[in-house]
Amino acid sequence: MHLTLTIDQTIQQALKGEASAQRKLFEAFSPQAFRVAMRYCEHRADAEDVVQNTFIRVFSQLKNYKGEKGAFGAWVHRISVNESLRVLRKRKPILFIASENDNRQEVDPEPLVTDHLAAADLRRLILQLPEGYRAVFNLHAIEGYSHQEIAEQLGITAATSRSQLTRAKRTLKQWISAQILNAPKTQIR
Repeated sequence: MHLTLTIDQTIQQALKGEASAQRKLFEAFSPQAFRVAMRYCEHRADAEDVVQNTFIRVFSQLKNYKGEKGAFGAWVHRISVNESLRVLRKRKPILFIASENDNRQEVDPEPLVTDHLAAADLRRLILQLPEGYRAVFNLHAIEGYSHQEIAEQLGITAATSRSQLTRAKRTLKQWISAQILNAPKTQIR
């Protein structure tokens, strides 16, 4: 008879220092942490470092975890985002392209047209964005952070966050349009 432990039971065992429970948590949640890291990091090695650092932090902070059912994955996700940002800051300062318009409200470009673009292609384009654009785009468009939260995370103003997001979207839109225009045409017979 095979008994499957719940997440809460596995967390309790991990808190007692049981390596097998820690391994189960790592195996269950490291793919999610890796996907998060790859959105922020250009290089796979950096993303792997983020995953390692995420779980070092998860296990060292596990005693402070007071989550509800299903919240453990969200907690690991949040730590992954924070560790990804830490790697970006450690490698080099994130370049935010300032302009005199940072204090005024920029108009959002039209929504991105991604119907004709594979997810892998979109991910590749996002990774080509300058680090500042990419960090703000990921935090806002993918993670759902507000501009105020992004400002606090990255040490910038909310206005700079808004302008970086607008520029990231504009840049992606241009690249996506160019890809669609340059895509081979399918002939209909």
